[in-house]
Amino acid sequence: MWLCQIFDDDLSELCEQLSDAANRCGRLLQQNTTVDDDYIRARLTTIEDEMHVLLKLSADRVTALEDALPIATHFAVTQRDLRAWLDEVDVEVQSILVPQTANEQQIREVVEEAKVHFRLLCIRKVFSELRCLATGSSTGLDTRGRSLCSKSEA
Repeated sequence: MWLCQIFDDDLSELCEQLSDAANRCGRLLQQNTTVDDDYIRARLTTIEDEMHVLLKLSADRVTALEDALPIATHFAVTQRDLRAWLDEVDVEVQSILVPQTANEQQIREVVEEAKVHFRLLCIRKVFSELRCLATGSSTGLDTRGRSLCSKSEA
């Protein structure tokens, strides 16, 4: 914005210089007469008209930018606040996702521990039944699907 204002100020200064130069040319034309007087006067008028149009466009642009400045400032503040809020939400989402991943890992570990304990129980049962057989507390001819030794011996 301030660059546009500086440009507009520089342009105004240059147009003042151009206007001064055109006034001097006009005075010289009044003092001297040549064949090209009409062409020079028409050209000076065209240059002055273009200068006024350029000054008007520059002033309009500066006014539009000055009007847009509060909106752009509000947008920048809103965007900054929105980014900060999104960063906070991202941190919360990450904190929610991490325990879930940790829970999945804990579940896997518990399942593996349960499998190991189950295998150990099966091995103990087999050793217990073999001990019962070795000590002679059962005949080992149990074919009805019952255990080879009693629960108290196991």
